[in-house]
Amino acid sequence: EGEMLCSIPWELLITQKNYGKYEYWSCDAIHELYEQFKLGSESRYAPYVNYLLHQPTGRLVDEWSDAGKAFLNEMLGHDGVEPNDGLPPQSRQMSFEDVYLGECRGEDTPLARQAFHQFTSRDEDSLMVPFFDMHNHSSDPEEINMIPIKPDKIGEP
Repeated sequence: EGEMLCSIPWELLITQKNYGKYEYWSCDAIHELYEQFKLGSESRYAPYVNYLLHQPTGRLVDEWSDAGKAFLNEMLGHDGVEPNDGLPPQSRQMSFEDVYLGECRGEDTPLARQAFHQFTSRDEDSLMVPFFDMHNHSSDPEEINMIPIKPDKIGEP
């Protein structure tokens, strides 16, 4: 208990160029992941990028068809009029259209969508951390569960 299980070298992280310890969201980090996705096997992060590129889609509601989203809203009792009616979740928190196309001014391609959805489901604040993101979501107490400690500045372990 309380011991460091692993330390991932900074140069293996995919993140924005202007890292900030207390930054919890970054369009630049998503853009960087998208650029690495476009490079694929030519990326300096190729093993991690290729792993992410081969993950199944459709795990986030935002990736579902309009019919699937409408069905979920109907099942949850969301009528779209009252902001907090029905069961949670009350709304999609991170829609590709609102966040990536709107706020981040990104482009709409299948690969951009994949990068956005991988980022929003796996990032540790504004960092994409290989190995860590494969082990930090278990709810099984017998499995590895991690409490991350973010470095104060670029290059610190």
